Amino acid sequence: MESDGIPAPSEGLLMTHFLTVREVARSRRFYSEALSGQVVLDENPCIVKLANSWIIMNRGGGPTPDKPDVTPVPPGEPHTVSSFMNLRVADIEACYAQWSAKGAEFLTPPIDRRAEVRCYLRDPDRYLIEVGQATGHRNAGMLECWKVFSPAPTPTPIPGSPSSTGSSHDAAPSQVPSRCRLSDTRRPPDIRCGRGLPRDARRRGKWQCRK
Repeated sequence: MESDGIPAPSEGLLMTHFLTVREVARSRRFYSEALSGQVVLDENPCIVKLANSWIIMNRGGGPTPDKPDVTPVPPGEPHTVSSFMNLRVADIEACYAQWSAKGAEFLTPPIDRRAEVRCYLRDPDRYLIEVGQATGHRNAGMLECWKVFSPAPTPTPIPGSPSSTGSSHDAAPSQVPSRCRLSDTRRPPDIRCGRGLPRDARRRGKWQCRK
């Protein structure tokens, strides 16, 4: 699939990633030395084999016949991003220590996000790079809420009372809003299960939450 390390498939496809850089030599050093990539081609364009993929780098320029309305430029505003590389590693703490020692600048140390431990760094042109290690908790990104229903004695309806007219106070467990059964962890940690049900309906059972 490769010819002298250059991504040139004889069939199918290979995934590469192109970066518009300000200084090719500086970016080449970062990806080959700090991230331990292999330089395949020095310039025009520069190609660095990084793990099982390739980073292709060149300076920006004007539009070309195959992209007539597009001008490649390096990142501008560092506080916004539309896409970034995602490097999956087996030992994120080792990568963090080794790459930091070689000059890589991380935004934070690795942070445990339950489903993964991850951190971010920037390359010399301020491209954002995510580094992540899976933890094995496949559904840990969600907060699962469920109800352990304990039936209560059914009171004798009083004529004219809300319970005798089909009030929503008689909501069945199957009517629990879906957001209370499965909610994103970005919700506040003091999420109130049963939200959306009348107070009397919530009192008829015990609500539990599990991360």
